[in-house]
Amino acid sequence: MIPKDRWGVHETHCCIIDGCKYGDKDCPVVLGLIRQKYFCESCRDDYYYISYGSQEYFDMEDKVWLKIDKKIKKVKNETRIKKLNRILK
Repeated sequence: MIPKDRWGVHETHCCIIDGCKYGDKDCPVVLGLIRQKYFCESCRDDYYYISYGSQEYFDMEDKVWLKIDKKIKKVKNETRIKKLNRILK
């Protein structure tokens, strides 16, 4: 597991949807342990063409954050299920 004092770099560069920028399998963002602070380049590509500050821009940003939060919930649920399966074995 990546030490907590190195989580900050993952929090600012990695994406729960598009993965760890550094290729770490135990990335705290990908594992759903922390929420990323920013969109990755791939997520931002979804709306780069929209004028910054427009209502459409902020609506698209909200959609991306909802997508990220949905993925976080899914990862956390999968982690709980794995833990339960290990206990029940």
